[in-house]
Amino acid sequence: MELQPASQPHGYPPAGQGGQGYPPSGQGYPPSGKEYPPSGQGYPPSGQGYPPSGQGYPPGGQGHSYPPSAGQGYPPSNQGPSASVPSNPTNAPQGAADDSTMQPFEPPPGFLDNIPGYDSITFDDIPLLPPKEDDGSRGVEPKNRTPFAVAKAISQEEAKAALVEYVNSNCCYGKAAAQEMAISNMTATTAFRYTLETFTEMRATAWAQVPFTGNEPLDTSMNGQAPQPWDIPIMAKEKFKTEKRQMEVPHTASVKPCHKCQGSGTVVCATCHGQGTAQCSNCSGKGNQTVGAETHPCTFCNGSGRKDKCGTCSGTGRAKCAQCKGYRQLKWFVQLTVTWTNHVLEFIPERTSLPDAEVKQATGQVAFEEENPWLYPVNHAPDPSIIKASADLIEKQKKAFPNERQLLQRQKIYIIPVTQATCQWKESPFSFFVFGLENRVYSSDYPQQWCCGCTIL
Repeated sequence: MELQPASQPHGYPPAGQGGQGYPPSGQGYPPSGKEYPPSGQGYPPSGQGYPPSGQGYPPGGQGHSYPPSAGQGYPPSNQGPSASVPSNPTNAPQGAADDSTMQPFEPPPGFLDNIPGYDSITFDDIPLLPPKEDDGSRGVEPKNRTPFAVAKAISQEEAKAALVEYVNSNCCYGKAAAQEMAISNMTATTAFRYTLETFTEMRATAWAQVPFTGNEPLDTSMNGQAPQPWDIPIMAKEKFKTEKRQMEVPHTASVKPCHKCQGSGTVVCATCHGQGTAQCSNCSGKGNQTVGAETHPCTFCNGSGRKDKCGTCSGTGRAKCAQCKGYRQLKWFVQLTVTWTNHVLEFIPERTSLPDAEVKQATGQVAFEEENPWLYPVNHAPDPSIIKASADLIEKQKKAFPNERQLLQRQKIYIIPVTQATCQWKESPFSFFVFGLENRVYSSDYPQQWCCGCTIL
C-alpha cells in the first residue's frame, strides 16, 4: 500500500513547546470557548457561499453555462429521482449496466479531476504518513514523581464474611465449610497491575461520491486550493477513547454525470433482466407443466415462462440507478477519514498464586498515574519487574504504529490488596484469597465443591 508523506513536519506538541501536552494545559477538546472550525472560519467562509457571489459554474463570461443548456439540468428537466423510465427497454443507452448489485461502481481512469497534493488518491482509504515528530516534543524526564499509595489490610472477620457471601452466591459451593471453618493464619500482600495507553491518530483519504440533487452547495477548487490532510483542524472528542470520523476535504468537490447509468438515471432491471415481465409462478419459468406422464405448455403463460408485469420496474425493463438514485449526476469529493485509537498494554507481576485473570477483574487503587505526549519509564516502582516492563513496553510502542501520529501516553500502576487465609474445616485444610477493593474471593481447594449430579467432595 502506497503511503503519502505529510507536506510539513510539525509534531505534537509543536517544536519549541516541549512541555506542552495534548491538548496544551487548560485547552480541552476543543479548547475552551473555541470550536472546530473556528467561529467565522467555516466551510464556506462567512459571506462566501459556494460558488462565491457572482462566480457561477463556470464563472460568467466563459460563453457557456453549468449545467449545459438544452434541458440538461441537475437533474435534467422533469427527470428527478422519480423520473419515468423508457417504455421500451431496448431503447436503453449502451453500457447502462444491470443494477443487480449495490456495490459502488468505479468510474474509468481520467474521469475525475486532478487535485494538487492528492495525486495518489484512490477509491480505497490510503493511510497517510504522519508529520515527523520533533525531538523537543518528547520533553524532559521528570525528576520528582508521585509517591505510591499503600493498600489497606483486612481483618479475619472481614475475610470470613467475604467468603460466606461468595459461597452463598455460588450454587456449586456448600455453606457449612465457610460458616464453620477456623482461620489459622492470614497473610496480607499486594498485587500490582501496570497499564500503558498510547493514544494515536491516523488519517486516510479516498474518493467519495453522493447523488447530486442540484440543491446542495458545492465547495469546488474555485474557492481555493485544497488543504493537505494533516493541515485540516479536527480533534478527538475525548482523549484515550477510540473514535472514527469522516469529513469532506474543502475545495475538492465537483459534479459529474453518473458513470454507471451514463447519465440516464436508469439501468436494466435486475429482477426481470430487462424483459419487463415476471417469471410465471405456475411453471416456475419453465414454460411447460407435467401432468402424469404427459408434458403440456403452461396454460397460465402460454408456454412463455413469463407472465404479468415485473413488480420491480412495472413492466418497463428499467429500474432506478442505485448509484445516482435517479438524479443522473454525482457529486465527487475527497473524503478524509480520521481514526483515533487507544492502544492498551498491560503487565501483572507474579507475586502471589492468585491467577492473573482474577487480578485483571479486581478493582484496584491507582497508586501512580502519569500522562504526557511521550512518557519515560517508571523508575520508582516497589516491584523491579514493573520498572523493567515499563521500559520495555514504552520502547515497544515507539515503533508499533508507523502510520499513526502519537498524541498522548498514559501509564498507571494499580495496587490491589490481597489477603490469603489458611483455614481448617473438619479434616480438610484449605485456603482462600480475598482481594480487590470490592473484596472478591478465589479458592481453588474449597472443601465443599460439587457439580450438578455429583456428590460432595
